[in-house]
Amino acid sequence: MCSAPVTGRPAALDFPAPRESPFDLDVYRVLREHRPVAPVTFVTGQRVWLVTGAAEVRTVLTDPRFTAVQSAPGYPAFGGGAAPGALSFLGMDDPDHTYYRRLVAGEFTVRKVERNRPVIERIVDDVLTEMMSGAPPVDLVSAYALPVPSLVTCWQLGVPYDDRAYFQGLSTVLADGTADLDKIQRAARDLHAYFDELAERKRRDPGDDLLSRLVADETAGRLDREQLLGIALLLLIGGYETTANMIALGTLALLTHPEQVAMLRARPELVAGAVEELLRFVPLAEGGLARAATADTELGGVRVRAGEAVVVLPPAANRDPAQFPDGERFDIERSPRRHFSFGFGMHQCLGQHLARLELRVAFDALVTRLPELRLAAPVADLDFRYGGFIFGVETLPVAW
Repeated sequence: MCSAPVTGRPAALDFPAPRESPFDLDVYRVLREHRPVAPVTFVTGQRVWLVTGAAEVRTVLTDPRFTAVQSAPGYPAFGGGAAPGALSFLGMDDPDHTYYRRLVAGEFTVRKVERNRPVIERIVDDVLTEMMSGAPPVDLVSAYALPVPSLVTCWQLGVPYDDRAYFQGLSTVLADGTADLDKIQRAARDLHAYFDELAERKRRDPGDDLLSRLVADETAGRLDREQLLGIALLLLIGGYETTANMIALGTLALLTHPEQVAMLRARPELVAGAVEELLRFVPLAEGGLARAATADTELGGVRVRAGEAVVVLPPAANRDPAQFPDGERFDIERSPRRHFSFGFGMHQCLGQHLARLELRVAFDALVTRLPELRLAAPVADLDFRYGGFIFGVETLPVAW
């Protein structure tokens, strides 16, 4: 839903802002230093408040005066329509949010995720072995970054792996806020229909997977079909699209900081902290996290009025020196556990423990089994996906 433009405000920066390089956030650094809550303009022409300071991001993500309900007056209207998660608890406030989140929260506890470690390690080992069987250079995106989370997500949700190319293509479209509206709506309908049919198959022949358990919740009346499908879509996009891009971009960040990757190779016990630093440093959530103000609120020295749109930008807050000293520097010894890459507050990413485990296993395998891993193309020649909900790189040629 698009609100009327905010009037009587200074000229606004276009958002997302162009970047000079994949990890350069200088435009947002200047905003954060001088105006941590600033007016920006979406491609739709809608004016929103962009929040780049760590303290202000925490406020927005915890204050009930900022709603996540996407039908609320003023909620940011992205170029391709509703953001991913509109049909799931991601787009709800309490008490609905907590009710539906609890239906699947047990699948993502630290203990449950750790029990899945052998499966994830086997998947990573098999995929990396297959990648290494080819003659370099090899595209790390298609050979490693995509198949690892795809296999994990298929296994957890109970999605046939033979269908991976189909849902990978559709989920990539949904994560691209710059795509044509018709294309995004068509992709959403196709994924909706796919999961609807798959849910019917689970009803007839349930398995030991998350989608089968959601179907059982629907049968028991704990959620309806639309809510089931919304949760399934959220888990697919959240579990696959973000992790795949993080593996690729994280590898790029390591290989463009040779002193850091050398340190990790020499001290593999640093992998957990290195993953946290990659999550902090890589600007994955390029589209930010959207909210709408439901009441007049003072935020970062400005007056945000009821019915105005707000977008918090975790990548910018992740470099706020008030929380991360020398935040523009990539340092795998930092171990910044209070970053915002999984959100903050009650909407903090449900699957963060699973994502951390996948990333730790994936990066540990890369640096230990491929000690000579290096880029096989200049960074300037790489094609990046800027301006969508999720930042990504199309291909990443590597050699060893």
